[in-house]
Amino acid sequence: MKLKALKINNFAKFTDFEIEYDSTVTRLVGANGSGKTTVGLTGIWACLKGIAERGKDGQLIGERFRFLQNGKTSADLELTLVDEKAGGAKVVVKNHITASSNKITFETPENYVADAGWLENLLSVALMSAKNFSQLDARAQALALGIDTSEYDEKLKGVKEEFSGINREYRGLGDTPQGDKVERVSVAELVKEKDKVDRANRERAAQRNKNIETEAAVDAWTKVVADLSEKLENAKLELSKSSELLKNAPEVPPDIPTDEIVRKIQGAETTNAAAAEWERAEEVRAKKEKLLADLEENKKQQKFLKAQRTSYVKKALKVEVPGLEVDENGGLALNGKPIREPYFSKGELEVAVARIYAATNPELKVRFLDDFDVLDDTNQSEIIIELLDAGFQVITAETKREEKGPGIVVLRECKAAGEIA
Repeated sequence: MKLKALKINNFAKFTDFEIEYDSTVTRLVGANGSGKTTVGLTGIWACLKGIAERGKDGQLIGERFRFLQNGKTSADLELTLVDEKAGGAKVVVKNHITASSNKITFETPENYVADAGWLENLLSVALMSAKNFSQLDARAQALALGIDTSEYDEKLKGVKEEFSGINREYRGLGDTPQGDKVERVSVAELVKEKDKVDRANRERAAQRNKNIETEAAVDAWTKVVADLSEKLENAKLELSKSSELLKNAPEVPPDIPTDEIVRKIQGAETTNAAAAEWERAEEVRAKKEKLLADLEENKKQQKFLKAQRTSYVKKALKVEVPGLEVDENGGLALNGKPIREPYFSKGELEVAVARIYAATNPELKVRFLDDFDVLDDTNQSEIIIELLDAGFQVITAETKREEKGPGIVVLRECKAAGEIA
């Protein structure tokens, strides 16, 4: 789709104006305020899209009153388009603008569909000029190209926040304690063991005391044996019985010392404290290993989401411009820099945005180059050649060029006259 002609009545500073665009390059020449932007951009856009009461949703910025001539209640725009895909079919779009409304009508060949949906897909104001495009924030620029990474960015944001939380917890654990492993000591078991040994020792002592008492009795009865034969015999009998009992009694081992057990009991607190420290260290090691595993898993999730996002951007971008990318905030960037001043000069922006716009392959193959004078001769020539090779119709706005030639339109003082030189 290309531009054929534009008629303006009572719009902006034009009372009655008509221009026929060159099929390749139309150069609008005139001083600032002479109406170059109106003829090359605003009038075209206003005819196709209309003017909002207040600028939003892709409409022109400013109230309708600003574009109606003083004392006039309405303005009329008529734009003739040529659809090259439909064999050069001519489509005429008319817009009657009042202080409260836009009335857009179409004149089309038979069976040619031109309606509000057709207009909606025809043009994007953001890409009609570098100035307008560079005034959008990076995210709005990406959205103007149909790229919305918010779904992926929200997921990535959540995963990154989770990563930060895990990482904070991991770092909060500090260095893992070092040292040899220490086994816990059961004080209750040690006391039980000591009681058992003490009981055995008491039993052995009681047996020894009984033997001593028996031996004393034997001695006593032996001394009085002469006087107490009967008693002696009885004593001998008792001694014999006692001796028999003593003979059959188990051998009494020596006492078992408990010093070692007591030492263990006394050192149990220190031992168990060391064991607790070791167990805590093991818990810290296990927790850090778990957190490290969580961090690695989180990194995999981030990598997966980034890959999904990259795949989406590649499909959605559909723009083969070297260095053009979508940053992590969903904003458009060129060689890692925002597409606006002061990161790029006006001339660089004109070239960059022209290439971006051309690469989107829009339905309306028209490119308006504002501030064309800021480009040097080489860039002027290169960008025009690039756009023409891509099948675009080019409209430039210039202040310095005054010579006559093919496609040159001189605008003077924003009056009704428009001349094709």
